[in-house]
Amino acid sequence: MRRIFQLRQLCGLIVPRRLGLSRAEEDAIHAAEPAFTTPRMMEDEFPALGATYRKAPPQEPMVVVSGGGRLVTGQNPASGTAVGEALVAALDRRGASRSPAPGNGRTVKVLALDRIVPGRTRADAMPHVRAEAARAWELMKAGVIRENYLRADGSGAVCMLECSGVEEARSIMEAFPLSTAGVIGFDFIELRNFDVLEILFDESNEGSSSTSH
Repeated sequence: MRRIFQLRQLCGLIVPRRLGLSRAEEDAIHAAEPAFTTPRMMEDEFPALGATYRKAPPQEPMVVVSGGGRLVTGQNPASGTAVGEALVAALDRRGASRSPAPGNGRTVKVLALDRIVPGRTRADAMPHVRAEAARAWELMKAGVIRENYLRADGSGAVCMLECSGVEEARSIMEAFPLSTAGVIGFDFIELRNFDVLEILFDESNEGSSSTSH
């Protein structure tokens, strides 16, 4: 059941094209190792869940790049080299496509910490979850949301944005479906480089911290 749940998440929230071992390849493994069983075949499950399954002849390499270059899937072990090459190419394209933030071009990192609005519950969030995930994925592809985490205590999510500052981060996050529906709010923290370490290397400060005995 867990595997099928993960397949449903993958098909529903990312992109509708993927690869994996074909039925013929799974059958060959089972013939060589009878103890190895695969109760469900990806070749059958992905189409049933709304994805387009593609395949090459058994043990032939095949790679599909989807989601604007953010998802690279390979069919089998023979696809390993091609998957690596596709990943490098996708990362190169992503680096070349990064553009400066609006305004003066200055970008900073901003933490956005979500919180449930008093009086609202997780049940209020459920009708908006799919749209919320789709919007987050768009911003991740655009390089605006750089990192995304769940808090270990289960109290919410934390996003790391790269933008011009707190005001831009606020305008981005408050446009999310859960925010516009009044279910969650956000707290923002702008980060900067830990430049206080420069004090350790500033010769003009030498001796300023010495004490007399």
